[in-house]
Amino acid sequence: MEMNRTINIKSFAALAAVIMAAAAMAAFLPSDDADADAETYDTDLGQKWSMRIQFVFSGKDAQSIEWDFGDGTEHSTEWNPLHEYAKTGTYYGKQTVKNPLGTDEMTFRIEVMGYPTIAFDSNGGSAVETIKCTSFGQIVSAPEAPTKEGAEFAGWYADKALTQAVDWSQGVKKAVTYYAKWTSGETSEAGSHTVTVMDRDGNVLKTTQSQTGPRSQNPRS
Repeated sequence: MEMNRTINIKSFAALAAVIMAAAAMAAFLPSDDADADAETYDTDLGQKWSMRIQFVFSGKDAQSIEWDFGDGTEHSTEWNPLHEYAKTGTYYGKQTVKNPLGTDEMTFRIEVMGYPTIAFDSNGGSAVETIKCTSFGQIVSAPEAPTKEGAEFAGWYADKALTQAVDWSQGVKKAVTYYAKWTSGETSEAGSHTVTVMDRDGNVLKTTQSQTGPRSQNPRS
């Protein structure tokens, strides 16, 4: 994600919307696929997975500013206000700047998605409750491992193909679904078996094939 990118709008006004996550500030460009048939606006700030949005003025030559956040709340005259929306939804706001040469207005669309969630697909195992984050970029711990009869849990994966193990050290920045991987516990082929090594959070550290000798047969009486 690129930092400090701004959106230059009209003569001396500019707008960027960012989401506060811990001590980081990330700027977003307008969406490339804004619906031309939707309500008229100058720029589309796209989806934001938070309720608290940091608006940043990055223009020049303005002597005063006023922000209308589009949700019916009191306008702000701060240059870079941090605004908290009460509900998710799509909002149409306006930024107005003034200087001795006149007034400039810029309208924007923003889709407030709320805080990210993590859903779990246990692939036939016991159900796992969805995790609802309380902030953007929140780091969460792996839930208690699900169970499945005749199988052993082998970790959570970020894709249905089970090729990308979840990295629980990374903050959650959008709604995601994680998928459970299972091993049967039986030999995967004659003379070998699969060994999966995981840490306490369910992250897969290593998967190897171990060779075994033939099973001994009990002599007939």
